[in-house]
Amino acid sequence: MAFPRRHLIDGEQIVLDRHPHWAMFAPRTLLFAVAVGLGIWALSHDYQPGSNYRRPLQYAAAVAVGVTLLALLYRLWEWRSISFVVTTERCIQRVSMLKKEGVEVPLQRITSVSFSQSVLDRMLGRGDLTIESDGEGAPRVFDDIASPVKVQKLIYHQIDRAQNRRFDRMATGGAPADGASGGTPPGATASLSVAEQLESCPTCTTGGHHLGRVRHPAAADPRRLT
Repeated sequence: MAFPRRHLIDGEQIVLDRHPHWAMFAPRTLLFAVAVGLGIWALSHDYQPGSNYRRPLQYAAAVAVGVTLLALLYRLWEWRSISFVVTTERCIQRVSMLKKEGVEVPLQRITSVSFSQSVLDRMLGRGDLTIESDGEGAPRVFDDIASPVKVQKLIYHQIDRAQNRRFDRMATGGAPADGASGGTPPGATASLSVAEQLESCPTCTTGGHHLGRVRHPAAADPRRLT
């Protein structure tokens, strides 16, 4: 199933949402095919008249087909319940079977992304993805990822974009543009002297008394100038 949109934070978008590689079906599909072949043989075999093996073999073949079919259906349910998601902010893996489990790594904390593939994995186009991040004791390993090289590049690309967005927010400071609200631009007060700031604040008080205008003591009494 698709990753629920309600679990996204504001402004977050999904760039990759996929289930594990289809190769996870291979072992159980092979067992099911062998069981079906044995069942066909047990039903179509030319037994000797009065043979004591006909019924036991047919029952055993039917049980084998049923068990391997249930195992294959369980694998299908497991496959549909596992999602690997890359968003503009996080890498997420969710397992929604009898109980829900999830692992997520923020992009800003990822330090490295690596993959591993055997010869057979390269032929099938699958592999394991390993993500290391700050503050984690052990790296996270995600199994049965389709096209792991492309996913690795996609994660690095999203990390770069997330860093650029963070730098843009730091540069703008999250404040409106000059003149947008008619207020004083950020940092303008810092250029004023202390006396000018106190003078521009008529309601400033010390101990409950109004400060008024700040003047030099000599200017308060003209006789001191002589």
